[in-house]
Amino acid sequence: MSKFDTLAAAADATVLGVMGDTATYTRNGVAVVGGLTVIADATTVVTVEGDNVIRYRGEIDFLIRAADIIISGITVRPKRGDIIAWKGDNYEVTDPVYEPDDPAEIMLRVHGKLIGD
Repeated sequence: MSKFDTLAAAADATVLGVMGDTATYTRNGVAVVGGLTVIADATTVVTVEGDNVIRYRGEIDFLIRAADIIISGITVRPKRGDIIAWKGDNYEVTDPVYEPDDPAEIMLRVHGKLIGD
């Protein structure tokens, strides 16, 4: 790993620790054990409802550390149809499924669309 990659990994861990939220990532009913830490980004619609809770509607990107998506003991890449449960809502992973958020592909920008609303 290059010095840049090492620095990028340390920065990502710090940002996730400060700005991250817990989410559940599921594929075919099997969830990542212990959940994931994600950063939500690029929402298309944000509303504040009567209970003063912020709701995210439409499409949203999740920044996720690639190495953390482990299902049944195997590190996997996001796939269309996977589900991310975050802040009481479910988001289906959609096309384009993901793109690297850094040159070393330590973090992935995973695209999701609100379902069941």
